[in-house]
Amino acid sequence: MGKKLSIIKNSYKLFWIFILGVALIQNIIIPNAKAASNSTFGLETTASHAGLVTNTTLQAKVGQIVGSVLALIGVLFFVLMIYGGITWMTAGGNETTVTNAKKTITAAIIGLVIVISAYAITLFLGEGLAG
Repeated sequence: MGKKLSIIKNSYKLFWIFILGVALIQNIIIPNAKAASNSTFGLETTASHAGLVTNTTLQAKVGQIVGSVLALIGVLFFVLMIYGGITWMTAGGNETTVTNAKKTITAAIIGLVIVISAYAITLFLGEGLAG
């Protein structure tokens, strides 16, 4: 049982390293690489004619990061629901396994509700303070 627990802990560590790596690449490395190039190859002109905003503010960047984190949490919720469902289906009548699967599904749903509530409150306060 100890080896299985160790593998699960290592899996969680790898999962969070992956999440942080994706956030780092998406929000820091890629935009910096784009900013380092001298020529935009006419993209600025095309974007301005299309009506797109090319300069981003701190608020926009934070919004992108929050959006990325919420997307990753959505994926995590989906994975936890699949894991809980598969665990429940393969329990074979074992009550402790079924109880653990129910707890996993319940915790995933509660976590999603908390995250969506926090996002709604943040959105409400952000719009109220900006306007």
